Amino acid sequence: MKASSSPIIFLCATILFLAAVIWLQRPLPETDLFAEIPERHFANFGPTTTGEIFAAKMAHARYNDRYDIGIFGNSRSLMLTAENIAAGDRTFFNFSIGGQSLRTSILLLEELAAIGKAPETALISFDNAELEYYQNPDTRGLWPRLAIAWRDIRKIYASEAPPLRQWLKMAWRHIYAAYKGGERYLDIEQFLVGINWRFNSATLQNAWHAELLINSNQGYRQDGSVHQKITERVSKFSLMPRQPPSILPWYLADDLRRLAALRQNGIRVIVYESLLEPRNAKYFATEPSAHATIVRKTFIRNCRLLNLECYPATNPTRYSKPSNWVDITHAPATFLGSYIRSLMNHTDAGITR
Repeated sequence: MKASSSPIIFLCATILFLAAVIWLQRPLPETDLFAEIPERHFANFGPTTTGEIFAAKMAHARYNDRYDIGIFGNSRSLMLTAENIAAGDRTFFNFSIGGQSLRTSILLLEELAAIGKAPETALISFDNAELEYYQNPDTRGLWPRLAIAWRDIRKIYASEAPPLRQWLKMAWRHIYAAYKGGERYLDIEQFLVGINWRFNSATLQNAWHAELLINSNQGYRQDGSVHQKITERVSKFSLMPRQPPSILPWYLADDLRRLAALRQNGIRVIVYESLLEPRNAKYFATEPSAHATIVRKTFIRNCRLLNLECYPATNPTRYSKPSNWVDITHAPATFLGSYIRSLMNHTDAGITR
């Protein structure tokens, strides 16, 4: 009898342990943290996950009027401010989330549209095709992950079924993302932070506000952007190594359809491929990777089919100096802001005409 009950006891203990670990996770921010950052100052939120930043920017949008201009992307666009793009009297917020791909930007824009807070003009960064960077959204929690996976599977069967190998790749990426998310639950640093929050005398509602560290040189600005710091000036960058194929073309095509559908919410959607520093931009313009060529053709073809305003990467050699770049893939804020401003002022709708 004792031996037969052991597996049940072990199972119950495991379930209780996992439930306790999940309960001890720091709650997602629900109030407007960005409103507490003084103008021309910065704030650190302490150690945060991308899921928490996603929630913080969603919460900010809920508490404010719909913005005129919104920037979406990752660290390659996170430093952009209203001044960089010459927003003028138009309201601006940077919705970029570091470490994420186009898929997260689309998800965030969809959620903003669902509550009527998507910006009137959404400028969305699509990581340069040579980077092969196209991961699934890094959201926190099992149910959001399952919802994203189910939507992808449902979309596949509603449209042309992709080859089995690519379908398996899509399924594996969702499984891997769920695994990494579960791994984060067991991270000792996050676990200790959660314990401190749950048993702190301050209420959980105010806990995030207590985490804000206001300073004048690093962290988040009031407009959702971060300070761009160039640690070392480089006169000439080496050539970037070619990346293994990662982007699934049919995945990209479906995501572009999702973006096109958002225009019915009165959103001007502008998608631009992120730039490479001058030397690499020139090299890959003449010697593109085989798979990157396929991806870029998919990007251009579907943008035209959808009449979507898209801009493939251009060679910025004439417009910027290598010494101003943070690294091969991160453009200086002033240059990128000027480039994006030119896209906003275009009247030919990019490659769709």
